[in-house]
Amino acid sequence: TMAELLEVLAPSFHGDNAVKGKSLLAGRLDDKVFSDQINIFDDGLYPHGLGTAPFDAEGTPSQTTCLVEKGTLKNYLYDLYWAKRSGRKTTGNASRGSYKSPPGIGNNNYYMVGENTKSKDELIKSVSKGLFVHELIGVHTANPISGEFSLGATGLWIENGDIKYPVKGITISGNLIEILNQIGDIGNEVKFFGTTGAPAVLIEDIQISGT
Repeated sequence: TMAELLEVLAPSFHGDNAVKGKSLLAGRLDDKVFSDQINIFDDGLYPHGLGTAPFDAEGTPSQTTCLVEKGTLKNYLYDLYWAKRSGRKTTGNASRGSYKSPPGIGNNNYYMVGENTKSKDELIKSVSKGLFVHELIGVHTANPISGEFSLGATGLWIENGDIKYPVKGITISGNLIEILNQIGDIGNEVKFFGTTGAPAVLIEDIQISGT
């Protein structure tokens, strides 16, 4: 589920969107944008990844690009055109919908890892009162430009480090940038949703409504 939210943020790392002002992260290079627990990579060489390939759609060799290091924005992703226009080097992220389409910027294997990680059991044990979300509904409705979201969710209610009962029919809402600044602890197991991966995370403050 964190991977699904991370996927909403993916276009904000694209160099063309940064130039056009269509990115939540436009003009923020070398700024601290997220919790210092967060590292985010785009990796065209990730072992057995669905987005792994020796070259991108323009023939540029694939590489590993650090996008966020300890919460600080380090890079955007580029194809040849937008790299030249931005005075940067291509990151090997040219992508085509088909051979007839002109190349655009796309993610390869895009994922988050924690700076200091814990097991899922350790994360649950550390929660005095909270919700373990295991399914989000309507992620496609999240706004990738403003970062605002309001999503249906199901999960498990936790009290004093113990799972008490399942919950459904609830709504969680907030802003992606704010949420990614409120991450405390991060799990040690990255799970992929297609080509986007993330571990379980502990978010210290998020709006929950419903029964």
